[in-house]
Amino acid sequence: MHRVPFALALGLVASLLVVPAASAAGTVLPLPAIGQVKADPAHDRFFVTGGKTGGAVVVVDAHGAIVRTIGNELGAAGLALVGTRMYVARCGQQSIDVFDTGTLAKVDSFAAPHLAGSCLIAYAGGRLWYGSDSQHGFLTSLRVTVPHTEVVSGESLFGGGVFATAASVPNRLVTAGVGVSPPDFTVYDVSGASPVVQVTRHVLDSGPLRDMTLSPDGSLLYVAAGAPYEGRAYGVSDLMLRHSFPTGPYPTGIAVSPNGLSVGVGNSGVDTALHLFRSDGSAQTATSVFDPHGSPDLLARSVAFTADGRKLIGVTDENFGAQRVLHVYNPFALMPPPLALKASTSKVTAGRSVTITAKLGGWAVGRVVSLYRTPVGGAKTLIGNVRVGRTGVVSAKVRPAGRTTYTVEFAGDDVYKARSSAGVAVGVRATLKVRPSGSYRTAAGVRLFRYAKATCWTLQQRCPTFTVTLAPALAGAKVKFTLQEKRGRTYRTRSTGTFVVDGRGQVRVVFRYLGRSWIGKPLRARITAAGNAAFTAPAAKNVPFKITL
Repeated sequence: MHRVPFALALGLVASLLVVPAASAAGTVLPLPAIGQVKADPAHDRFFVTGGKTGGAVVVVDAHGAIVRTIGNELGAAGLALVGTRMYVARCGQQSIDVFDTGTLAKVDSFAAPHLAGSCLIAYAGGRLWYGSDSQHGFLTSLRVTVPHTEVVSGESLFGGGVFATAASVPNRLVTAGVGVSPPDFTVYDVSGASPVVQVTRHVLDSGPLRDMTLSPDGSLLYVAAGAPYEGRAYGVSDLMLRHSFPTGPYPTGIAVSPNGLSVGVGNSGVDTALHLFRSDGSAQTATSVFDPHGSPDLLARSVAFTADGRKLIGVTDENFGAQRVLHVYNPFALMPPPLALKASTSKVTAGRSVTITAKLGGWAVGRVVSLYRTPVGGAKTLIGNVRVGRTGVVSAKVRPAGRTTYTVEFAGDDVYKARSSAGVAVGVRATLKVRPSGSYRTAAGVRLFRYAKATCWTLQQRCPTFTVTLAPALAGAKVKFTLQEKRGRTYRTRSTGTFVVDGRGQVRVVFRYLGRSWIGKPLRARITAAGNAAFTAPAAKNVPFKITL
């Protein structure tokens, strides 16, 4: 038996690029840290500062979108909102900047000589209040009107302090030291020239304070401390515990809804989450756990309610501390019905299209849904956003490049929660094409090639040649060429070779032969390719041929 050698022309090898997945949901804030989040109910938006190392105040709407970034605010930390004015405490600058909450224009700036420590501020009794030292300081007041008189009281306040006030009780101020464990809470009457202590308490079973706020009527003090693992409500009259809101480790932020009926508590730990409770502590009504990838930590003083009390926001450190991300949580939204997605076929030939159809229903009419594809071994990518028409049905024609899973997703809004469909997979069948060349004619389906004596073997001229095309064109994929001879009714293998296609999915196979013994033999070139995770194997191609005189 003669050995059957093969010659191969190689093309360039292409590379495959995998696109990384998109970042997690939420709004990335251009801030290095978080000083404080303050709700502006009049305009249904929020102000977010970047703390001592920040240089801006970011304005965010109730949907989490950035409205404006107010720059040139180095050290912006504490915030106080009074009517149409926002006061921004600039740590390290010992100054207070004043902005119009409607136009967001800066309208004033004045010195705060003893502003230090946390640089948090509060407005009560017609004055701004803050701490005078980063450690052992004193409660300090500053008039917001000219001549902006500053008064350092004799009331001790560690670390610059944390504060709570309520517009309904304009002369009440609650303070606590920063980093003190166990903490001391003090309620002051600040209606006079000097603050007057109404009640103070050293809370032995509490860790260091992270956040606190007053109920809208000023009667309850809501507190988040690192431990115990719960938010708490203390009566302002005696600072005794009234309600508890269990969260798990470690409570960092707390807020009460404008109507006083709900309390939101954020915790940071193994299961970072936002929790919603009835304000009397009788039940937890909802919770939202953050995706643990990137080690999210919910930041202190970053939890707040929207003006209608139906949504909570919280800011997390994400991507291992590289980003500050604001999330909007809508615990009162309804869960939409399941999103039904179907494909017109479960498998297509490479290069062909398939129609995917999502039957959503009347709830989705007018809303926008997103179609995604995830190729096997690749990243989930957006196909497009589609507004649902009056039929409640969305269709799209797609051309998968390999086995692909499709999903339809709704991002959520004020009425309905976010929801995704189950994935629908569409397989792709590869194809083979074989183009013989060098034959002089075809007889009864058999390609006929002239015997080339020694020129085929020595010069690779006038040889039977087969150009194979594999689709889709994946550089590095392999095709198998099998030379067979017919004996009786069956074909028997004489020789095989495996070849790598080029970047166009092509390879040129040349059958080199030597000797007259090949003349007249019923031969067949059988070309096959194996499937892989992305494609099922194509149908084999058979090309009968003969060498003739």
